[in-house]
Formats: sequence, C-alpha cells, structure tokens
Amino acid sequence: LLLGGCQVSEEITYTEVESYINNDLFFDNPLGISQIGDPFILKASDGIYYCYATSDAAYGFEVWTSTNMVDWKKHQPRVYSSTMDSWGVNDFWAPEVYEWDGKYYMYYSARWRENNSLRIGLAISDSPVGPFEDVSHQPLFDFGYAVIDAHVFVDDDGQSYLYYSRDCSEYKVGTNNESHSYGIRLAEDKQTLIGEPVLIVS
Repeated sequence: LLLGGCQVSEEITYTEVESYINNDLFFDNPLGISQIGDPFILKASDGIYYCYATSDAAYGFEVWTSTNMVDWKKHQPRVYSSTMDSWGVNDFWAPEVYEWDGKYYMYYSARWRENNSLRIGLAISDSPVGPFEDVSHQPLFDFGYAVIDAHVFVDDDGQSYLYYSRDCSEYKVGTNNESHSYGIRLAEDKQTLIGEPVLIVS
C-alpha cells in the first residue's frame, strides 16, 4: 500500500492499515448498491442526488436516489427501457444524465440493432426518474466505427462539447486493439453535432 508522498520510507502492514481505518482516518461508505458499473451522479435542481449506472445491461437503466450521498434508495421501475422499436438491443452501458431547461438528457452506449456495433444514443425525460425516451430510432451519430462512454462539457462561454471513446472492440492500431478519445462540438439543442470529431487522447 502506498500512502501519498513521493517516497516510501517504510512498509505498512495490513494490520497497520486496519488500525488506520478503525481510528476513523478513512471514511467507510458502503452504498448498498451492487452489481453496477460506470456510475454517474446528478445533483438535480430539486436538491436530490440521482445515481445512474450500467445496471440492467440487457434492457436499459436503473436509478438510485439520495439526499446525502450516503443512503441510497433504488427507484422503480427502470428509468429507461428498450423496446422493439429501440435502435439499441443490448449492452446498455454508461448513462450520463444532465439537466437543462427543465428537461433531463441521458447519453448512453448500446449495441445497434442494425449492425451489432456499439453506438451512443440520447434519450430525454421531463423527470430525473424517467421514463426517458429516445429522440430518434437511430444512434445520436454514426462515424462508421464503434463508440462508447459519452460525456458532455459546457464551457463558460456556453459552448457544449461531446466527448466519447472510439471503442477497442473494432479499432486496431497495428496488432493492438485500442480505444481513443475524441471531442466534438454540440449545438444548442444538445443533440446536433457541429463539425468533425477531434482526436484528444490516443
């Protein structure tokens, strides 16, 4: 175990670590949420925290709510559920939800029914607990390669940017499968892309 600093002057035993924890030097925060991945927390305008996550990957997404970031309650039913008309059919991953002008925008990853390749979708709701409905029967965009893990950043000047990963499932550099990060501008409607994506991290 390495605890801060630039140099390790002595080894720390497991017993000593337990003693640090027992002396309240660490905060123990078992959330009571299990079997999830890619958690994203939104503090909405109602003052409540909403935790969205990869949780029911074959069908959609669930959400947990909290007033203090410690005690969490699972909301029923799902906030987003795929249907026979959905563009996505499986691998519903990494939802991120943003509140703009009284509406809630969920960007998420899923496997496209058309070609079984991963893409990013957008669903919108009037409530942070859904139901979220897709804005289209197609992914948000298609550059001809697998993409996942959308994230939106709104700069101080109001310009929005969408960041995503070109997924390693379909991308080889030489003999290696690699994931690279890209960014692209978003229009004011938060669903129309402007210009071409720019490689940020390879």
